[in-house]
This record gives sequence, structure tokens and C-alpha cells, in this order.
Amino acid sequence: MTAELTELTAELNAVVAGLPPERVRQVLNFARILTHSPTGEIEMGELTAEDKRAIAQSALRRFDEEHPGEDWSYLRQITPKGYK
Repeated sequence: MTAELTELTAELNAVVAGLPPERVRQVLNFARILTHSPTGEIEMGELTAEDKRAIAQSALRRFDEEHPGEDWSYLRQITPKGYK
């Protein structure tokens, strides 16, 4: 293992040490996707519907945590042209 990889591994271990198991699994799944990508990038098409739903739910939970008590329900009424 190179010195850079050793340093990055230590940083990653420090980050995931404080995460709940569900988040650690998400990080591992994401790393696996990146590992199998020839360019090191992912395309959303590589994710399953379940993966996409989990990512969306995670983002919404985090958004709610960052904006506690906010009522965003009125935004459902605002739909960009061409969307249902």
C-alpha cells in the first residue's frame, strides 16, 4: 500500500468510525461501485431502484435535520413546466 493510500485509508476510517452501521454500509456500497467503474465515476444507471430510493430518503432526512420544524409541503404545488 502506498503512503497516500495508507493516509486516505486512515482518514476514511476516522470518518466512518462515527457513522451508524446503515451509513457505513452506504459508504461501502458506494466504494464498491467506484471500484468497479473504469473511470472512477458512477452513473445513476448503475444504481438499483432501491439504491436511488435510499439515497433520496437519506438526502431528505438530512435536509429535515438541517431545517427542523420547517413546513415545505407547499412546494409540492410548485411543479416545473413539463413535469407532473
